[in-house]
Amino acid sequence: MTSFDPHCTRLSANTSADSNGACPHCHQPIKQRESAGDFQTTLDKLFPNAYRLEEFVFETKQTLVPKGFYPHVNTLVCVGLCRDEITSPFEEEIEAMWGQA
Repeated sequence: MTSFDPHCTRLSANTSADSNGACPHCHQPIKQRESAGDFQTTLDKLFPNAYRLEEFVFETKQTLVPKGFYPHVNTLVCVGLCRDEITSPFEEEIEAMWGQA
């Protein structure tokens, strides 16, 4: 049975992978993060019709303004998000369009 070695997921600032790209502590390969392009390619493959962030926020405005909901005037936006920092761009974009969430 293989045990989890936390050293393989995060190396200290003064420690780096060996010449083969393996963890110097447990010698397991260290996964490299995907580049932004790889992420976008994967996202497009798995969710081909998904709106991009800016498109989604724009579409909320295009849909709601004709129904009488106006940004920063008479609409209180409520957003349910994970508290993880990865959702910060979504919250910022919503707040830029609709006001503080």
